[in-house]
Amino acid sequence: MWRALQMTLLTVAVAGGLVLGCGERPGEREFQNALRQFERGNLVRAKDLFEKSINKRPGHETNAFAHQYIGYIAWQLEDATAAVAHFENARRLHPHLYEAVYSLAVIAYREGDPTRARSLFGEAAQLRPNEPRPLEYIARIHAEAGNRREARRTLFEALSRAPQSARILTSLALLEFEELGPAAAVSYLMQALENNPNYLPALYNLGRAYAHWPEERAHAVEYFNEYLAQAPPGPQRDRAQRLLLRLEAGEPLDDEDDIAEAHAEPDEREPPDAPPPRTLDDVLRNARELAEAGQLEQAISVCLRAAIQANQRQRPDQEERALRAAVELAPESARAQLALGRHLAARDQHREALASLQRANALEPEWSHVLIALADSAAELDDYDVALDALNRAVDLVPNDPNPLWSLAELYDEAGVRRPAIDAYRRFREQFAGDPRAARAAERMEALQPVAEVRPDEPTPRPPPTREAIRNVQAAREAFDRGVSYQQRRDWDSAIYFYQRAVENDPTLERAHYNMGLIQYERRNLREAREAFGRSVDLEPNKVAARYNLALVLYELDETDAARPHLDAALREDPNFAAAHLLLGAIYADEQGTRDRARRHYERFLALQPNDPNAPAVREWLAQN
Repeated sequence: MWRALQMTLLTVAVAGGLVLGCGERPGEREFQNALRQFERGNLVRAKDLFEKSINKRPGHETNAFAHQYIGYIAWQLEDATAAVAHFENARRLHPHLYEAVYSLAVIAYREGDPTRARSLFGEAAQLRPNEPRPLEYIARIHAEAGNRREARRTLFEALSRAPQSARILTSLALLEFEELGPAAAVSYLMQALENNPNYLPALYNLGRAYAHWPEERAHAVEYFNEYLAQAPPGPQRDRAQRLLLRLEAGEPLDDEDDIAEAHAEPDEREPPDAPPPRTLDDVLRNARELAEAGQLEQAISVCLRAAIQANQRQRPDQEERALRAAVELAPESARAQLALGRHLAARDQHREALASLQRANALEPEWSHVLIALADSAAELDDYDVALDALNRAVDLVPNDPNPLWSLAELYDEAGVRRPAIDAYRRFREQFAGDPRAARAAERMEALQPVAEVRPDEPTPRPPPTREAIRNVQAAREAFDRGVSYQQRRDWDSAIYFYQRAVENDPTLERAHYNMGLIQYERRNLREAREAFGRSVDLEPNKVAARYNLALVLYELDETDAARPHLDAALREDPNFAAAHLLLGAIYADEQGTRDRARRHYERFLALQPNDPNAPAVREWLAQN
């Protein structure tokens, strides 16, 4: 039966960042002195010391950090040519140094080379999977080329990395503003202010958006006043002042004023929140006065900002009081109902949360954020029909936003609806291949419907890494990342060498043991594969792929008694793991008195994978037994 069935190893996502080890080396003293001078602002002295540290250890990879610092200093001194040369040296010595690649990308963009900039920003985005700024720049390049669809898709991808970023939400609003008009931008700008109540670009653009509607000009005046109260002197502040004067005088706006300004730079640091008022009572009293004066939207904003500040100070009771005040002042406000619903859901009060969210949905039926929050609370109450309906509507409303589709896939998965879950994960992986969750989607597809595949995962200039960051990098991660690179090229010897260096530095790096098992199996070194997968399982007992691979190796070594417990453990984690049912069927088919067990596992395998290449051989065995 073994020869008739072709079972192979399974893989899961493996990745690692390139980092560096520590220790006293030649040139280390100069390097540390240079860091101190840099932090004190003595740039020329720091540059000299960094150069001395490089000269004392020529060719050493640690010099990448010194070149990165010198490049940054050169940029500060407005010597772009020297900056590029040093950033390139840093990149050559340390190909995975994010700061060097990002800095080169920014310079290329600012010097008018969008093609090279886009390529470098793409590389930077892969090196730092949780950093949104490279994707924001790529989106800007697309927008400047007139490709708004791709710009929007890239910004949604950036937002998945930083869901609370007021900067990214404002950038999305600007895209919608310029293409669809102010109404499409307001939702994103409101969300931006929910996350950062004093974010100047959002305040400015809300004023600009409301200025388009004669009946909403009072709100435009309010937002411009808020902006002017905080904005630093400069051309943008002067422009806002001119617009405010025209609005207050009832004058029409010129055509040139139809362009939204105050773009959010990807390397801009968002301003800190202003200090809270003296007491919450003062805030709510102010909100009531605004509402009584007819300034209802401003009153809601005051309450919601108070709630955000209470959340930041970890005072949930005050947060809820502010949110309920907003709903009491404006029960017909969808954003107030949404904010209260989210808060109640976070405190596991899902039934009351659902009521607020359903009210928000009735007020704003096409607000995707309301639908996603509504689905979350409905799912917590096991009302999957409501949850699925809400998420399907959200997916239709914002097809370029990955979040509703991801939530839909997870909901199908949680509800045990296997085929729709697989389809949703597959659609997510195809449509949002650059999203960090695409790897997780592939894992869930493997778990729900395993595939036989060996696939190791691929793994402005900004200030360089701090001394603390450099001290904390680990040689194990660097070696692991190199191992992945060589494994992708099928250079087994080099990959094994670097994985061994990785585990010497960090014996708990499970992914290195796992990948060594994949390589040893590929080379038919079954005993070495058994040891590597065994260490992987010891470090991560719930990793289904590692359990299965270890069992498969043990089976090939005729150690079936040792293989069975690992397959049983894999099926406890994932009862629908078809490959484990197939292998258990083969084990029991070869033993005396266990044919009934073999039949059960084979039948389960066929139910899960009726079109698998092994299915004909399994059906033949069942027909004969």
